[in-house]
Amino acid sequence: MRDDEALLYEGRDGGTHRLSCTARFIWEHCDGSSSCDSIALKLTRNWDAAPARDKEDVLTAVNEMVNNGLLEVNRPR
Repeated sequence: MRDDEALLYEGRDGGTHRLSCTARFIWEHCDGSSSCDSIALKLTRNWDAAPARDKEDVLTAVNEMVNNGLLEVNRPR
């Protein structure tokens, strides 16, 4: 594993999840008050990447984390 990756241990079933550097960045910014759009903007600023691609990466990563029980998402009403 590289230094910029992360390994998460999921307490319910004892599973592990390896996060790439991009997924780790996204995970660290999922603080309960940041939207996917704001995280994508931070990602764009941090890596000087394409905004449309970053938004797609954030949405994909968040959906995978939700599906794996690593995040709960509060959707605006």
